[in-house]
Amino acid sequence: VNMESLITEEALEQQIQQCKSQLCVVNQRLESAGLSASDKSSLGQLKEDLLQLVQLTEESLLEVKKQSLLRSLQLEPPHTSASEQHAATAHEPPTQQGSEGRGRGRQE
Repeated sequence: VNMESLITEEALEQQIQQCKSQLCVVNQRLESAGLSASDKSSLGQLKEDLLQLVQLTEESLLEVKKQSLLRSLQLEPPHTSASEQHAATAHEPPTQQGSEGRGRGRQE
C-alpha cells in the first residue's frame, strides 16, 4: 500500500512540475511581441487553466500524503498501553469536578 502511495505522490509531483514548466512557456509567449488579440486570449485562458490544474494537483498530492501518513500512524504500535491511558485520564475529571463543586458551594 505504501508503495502505491509513493508512486502516486511521485506521479503527482511530476505532473505539477510539467504544468509549471508549461506555465513558464505560456508566460514567455504572452510577454512576446506580435501576438494577436485572439492568441493573447487563448494563451491567457491556457495560463488560467494551468494555474488551476497546478492548484488542484497540489491539493490532491496533499491529500495523498495525509492518507499515507494516517495509514502509517495506524500501523504503529501505541507508545502507551490502554491501561496507562485510562489511568492518566481517570484522575483528571474528578479533580476538576471536585474543585468546581467546592467553588460553587462557597459562592452560594
